[in-house]
Amino acid sequence: MQTEKQQTTTGGLTLERARQLFDRKPDGSPDYSIIETYYHPDLRFQDPLQKLEGRAAFLEMSESFVGKVYDFEATIDQAAQTGNVIFLQWTMHYRFGKPTAARMRSEGTTKLELDDEGMVVLHRDYFDMWGDIVRSFKPARGLYDRFMKKMG
Repeated sequence: MQTEKQQTTTGGLTLERARQLFDRKPDGSPDYSIIETYYHPDLRFQDPLQKLEGRAAFLEMSESFVGKVYDFEATIDQAAQTGNVIFLQWTMHYRFGKPTAARMRSEGTTKLELDDEGMVVLHRDYFDMWGDIVRSFKPARGLYDRFMKKMG
């Protein structure tokens, strides 16, 4: 496994650049330059909610999400690369639907598979969608956590 300092990919997406996936422009709007530059036009995307084909569909989905959230913050907590696969462990905070909604926290991992030119051909997100939703509502948080503890 490579660290950022051991990065060997040259022409395409690098581990260092991938860590900028959630960067914002000075006005606070999303910076999609990583996606527009390093995501293949025939990208495949999957998360717990959906599967998409194509960079355009991925950008459209991203724009739709941004239009539904408030106070969005995201950080890359850890990043690693093995061969043509980059893993990003991240944390997001946001309010969904309206500015007064409960502040949600989501933790997850993104797997990016690169082609020979270093273009992202597969973007796969892994996260506990239902746990994140339930834990954002205080009355349900304890019940859900107790249930999950009994299951594990």
